[in-house]
Order: sequence, then structure tokens, then C-alpha cells
Amino acid sequence: MVEIHTVEPAETRPLRQRVLRPHQTLEELAHPGETLPEAGVFAALVANEVVGTALVFRQERLEKPAAHSWRLVAIAVDPAHQRTGIGAGLIERCLRHIESHGGDEVWCHARIDAIPFYESGGFLAEGEEWIEEHTGPHVLMWRPV
Repeated sequence: MVEIHTVEPAETRPLRQRVLRPHQTLEELAHPGETLPEAGVFAALVANEVVGTALVFRQERLEKPAAHSWRLVAIAVDPAHQRTGIGAGLIERCLRHIESHGGDEVWCHARIDAIPFYESGGFLAEGEEWIEEHTGPHVLMWRPV
């Protein structure tokens, strides 16, 4: 059974390193948004093992400044647990967190191969694709909360 909990940021870094950023050290994976007062750092646990992560924090997006925008980063699911609903559960938990803090939209920089996942969660792509060093092509995606 999968449980989604609020956790300390360091608990999510080994999975994030393995799935998203193997070129970075665990220390380099510390994200400035994770220490913000209203940030939500979540882990999906199966038998007390972290198999999924997500981080949300209040941040305007440059393309559409809005006082109630939140950013989603560091969403990762262990490959052995992908396509099981864990990612969708993490998104839902993030949306509830954002809503409880008065947010009305969430945005992210999505890897191109993850676009179908985000679209299935109601996200829309916006703008031009760009290349992130080490992690490849991305596009901005957003959705209302």
C-alpha cells in the first residue's frame, strides 16, 4: 500500500538523484524552495521505502506573474513503481497543499518525455521547448488548482 507523507527534504534526495539527476551529489540536490515556510515536501512510501517524491512552493512564473502561483519541482517515481498511480497521487497531494495555502495555479518545467504524464493530470504546455544541460529538452507546463 502506498502512503504519501510530508517529509524532510533530505529524505527525497537519494531517489531524486537516482531518477532525475545522477550527475549531481546529494548536497547539490538541495533546492532553495524546500526551505520556504509554506513549501510542501512529499514522499510516497511503500513498506517505508521512498518510491516517489514531489516538492511545491510559492513562486510566480515569469510568463504570467500571479500572486497565487506555485511551482512543482523534483517530482520523481522509482522506475519499478511508475505507471501505478503514485505520480498522480503525488500531484493530487501537492494540489491539496497549494489549495490549502490559497494558491490558484501550479507550474513546472517538464521534461519532454514526461508531457503525457502531466497532461493526464490536467497540465497544459506553454511556450517554446528549451534544452537543460544534463537533463535534456523541457517545456513549461501549468494548470489551475
